[in-house]
Amino acid sequence: MIITTRGGDAGETSLGSGTRIQKDDLLISLIGAIDECQAHAGAARAISHSSKIYDNILFIERELHLLMGHITRYEGCECPSIKPLEKIIEEVESKIEMFSFLLPGESQLSAALHICRTVARRAERISIALLKKGEIGEDAYRYLNRLSDYFYALIVLSESE
Repeated sequence: MIITTRGGDAGETSLGSGTRIQKDDLLISLIGAIDECQAHAGAARAISHSSKIYDNILFIERELHLLMGHITRYEGCECPSIKPLEKIIEEVESKIEMFSFLLPGESQLSAALHICRTVARRAERISIALLKKGEIGEDAYRYLNRLSDYFYALIVLSESE
């Protein structure tokens, strides 16, 4: 395995398709935000004491790998479905009577999941510009649009346990 290729020393990187693009391209900013979200999710999973929360975070970490592969055009890498995210969101919505804003500092896990939520929202903001330019599909945009809601649902679950 090669860790350092030196291929990026000139400010370019490769997409999954092999296409070379500038590292400051908006697509790379999106991948960076998703990668950051995934890393924060791993940190949240590491402090989770609930098997349900742990499993849901592990699930989303794996899904974010697929999403990054899809966005960077790795052959055969499909966009993950939003249905599992919506299932958790709907489960939580059915249990809460009224929407309320949750403060990030209620617990370490809640704070970590709020960071995931805000990074997911940044990825969504970046993705809308790429969607408008036709550089990502609606499926990827919808997934990112749902992702912050998914993390919010996990926050609610974490605080109710």
